[in-house]
Amino acid sequence: MKQKIFYNAQEQDAAEGVAEQDGVSGVATRDTGADSAPPKRESLLEKKDGQDPNEDAGSGTNADADSEANARAKKFGKEHPEMAGDMKAQADERPSEDKIDEPKLSGDDGPVVSIKGLYKAFKEHEVLRGVDLEVKRGENVVVLGKSGSGKSVLIKCLVGLEWPDAGELKIFGKDISTLNYRDLNDTRLRTGFLFQNAALYDSMTVRENLSFPLRQHKKKMPYEKKNELIMEMLENVGLADAVDQMPSKLSGGQAKRIGLARTLILRPEVMLYDEPTTGLDTGTSKEISELILRMQKKYNISSILITHDMACAKMTADRIVMMKEGQIVAQGTYEELEKSDDEWIKSFFDHV
Repeated sequence: MKQKIFYNAQEQDAAEGVAEQDGVSGVATRDTGADSAPPKRESLLEKKDGQDPNEDAGSGTNADADSEANARAKKFGKEHPEMAGDMKAQADERPSEDKIDEPKLSGDDGPVVSIKGLYKAFKEHEVLRGVDLEVKRGENVVVLGKSGSGKSVLIKCLVGLEWPDAGELKIFGKDISTLNYRDLNDTRLRTGFLFQNAALYDSMTVRENLSFPLRQHKKKMPYEKKNELIMEMLENVGLADAVDQMPSKLSGGQAKRIGLARTLILRPEVMLYDEPTTGLDTGTSKEISELILRMQKKYNISSILITHDMACAKMTADRIVMMKEGQIVAQGTYEELEKSDDEWIKSFFDHV
């Protein structure tokens, strides 16, 4: 039986069943069959003959094709000078793939997230019932509520994993219900999502996990720049020494930090955290909370955190909003809500 030869990392990922959730930073799923053993492979980032291993074997052919396309474009420009300005403008608008863009400031004073009258139901069960929420640039907003109050559904609506039944949802000043496919993906790339379980690929090393979003969205970025970004993110989370480890060798806290590093590698402007400290001991939970704060300050990130951890909420929140039965019933700073006379609100602070 002949061995399957992979010419690039993309073909290898496809053969192993890696499926990407379009556009969401750090979000992807892997389909692994019980009867299939993963093929033996070399590191996805191993450099051979001075080339990025992600570069296609047929790059010479691609270069020839690019030259021919450029010649045709110049000829068209000469024959149709009235179109030349439009063609240049379109080319200038195309995003660069060889660098990580700095955050795109969408108004200094306007909110980066604006939600008005949001409704979402699953059959007869109403999960969100008229949610109104705004998040300012650089602000950490913690969402508190008991299980089933609609917290996780809210952030899934923000990245398009669920679609609201009614209401207005704007990110970076744009109503996502009006965006075309390309603009929606651009918005998703500017939004990071950290899952409860970190969602690392168990058959990839830490280096390969962080390389994955770069290979999908920054294909033309030089190998050295990719490696530089990977090491920068790992140093941010204090795990540079774990670069070649497998996820199975990591503790729960380490896996969370690697998941955060992978999500931040594309420099999202908004971060969504779904229970970032769940399942961790007190000391590790504090480390994750401190890390969230450091990354907020370093990259001026706006964040929405879903949590039951009151210590995490106290440490990270600029503002807390409290959800009950699909509605926001109170909001304020930790200190303000702690002094509330409402029995339901007080129940969250009684055992802190």
